[in-house]
Amino acid sequence: MDDTYVKLLAWINDKSSASKKAAYIQTRNVAQQRLWQMKEDWWTMKAKELQEAADRRDMKSVYDSLKAVYGTGMLAPFPYVHMMVLQ
Repeated sequence: MDDTYVKLLAWINDKSSASKKAAYIQTRNVAQQRLWQMKEDWWTMKAKELQEAADRRDMKSVYDSLKAVYGTGMLAPFPYVHMMVLQ
């Protein structure tokens, strides 16, 4: 990421340079590909965890994995108290 930032600043300081723009775009694309690969690896790992837990019939692990993917689903720890404060 530091390399991408350095190349971005170099291109911003010299907007007429096509080579600096190309270098920045190249490093940005590489960084995006790495990020996409990290996301893909994470989703693959979570899918394997869910499948293994389901095969073992370990519902606690299934729900914990689902919570890691989707979140808790609650907006406030005590929704009724939160609603009463807003009124």
